[in-house]
Amino acid sequence: MRKIALVFAAAGTAALATGCATRPDPVPPVPIVDPASPLAAPTYMRMAASGDLFEIQSSQLALQMSSNPAVRGFAQMLISDHTRMSSQMISAAQSAGLMPPPPALEPHHQQMLDQLRMAAPGSRRSGRSSHPGAPQPCADAGYRPAGTAASGLSAAAPG
Repeated sequence: MRKIALVFAAAGTAALATGCATRPDPVPPVPIVDPASPLAAPTYMRMAASGDLFEIQSSQLALQMSSNPAVRGFAQMLISDHTRMSSQMISAAQSAGLMPPPPALEPHHQQMLDQLRMAAPGSRRSGRSSHPGAPQPCADAGYRPAGTAASGLSAAAPG
């Protein structure tokens, strides 16, 4: 019985030594988040800052263009909310030791804002565009609050 145990122990040791000798180099760990991903902190912060800035500037444009109290109230709510969210993101980034991005519009936000300005009464081209890519309220989220007409903002706030 003792001989059998020694044979198995020797065979196991030889198998381990052989297995270790032929093992390939370890694979480096894969990063949890790809730095180019929108989920990476710098990319997310840049995109969120642009979205906030677009909402603030487009809402300021609505305040300039509208005398409707519901539209003006909704625009003011968007300005307040997105200004607060921008401040919170900057504070969170600084607390995490990250450099918040300078306020700047991403190209698609700039294009939508330019289109809104061109559609403003008194501009060279007044009226809203009817093509599918025309900027609409809440265009980034693909969401329009219930009761929102194609020509303006709704007083109903998303709940």
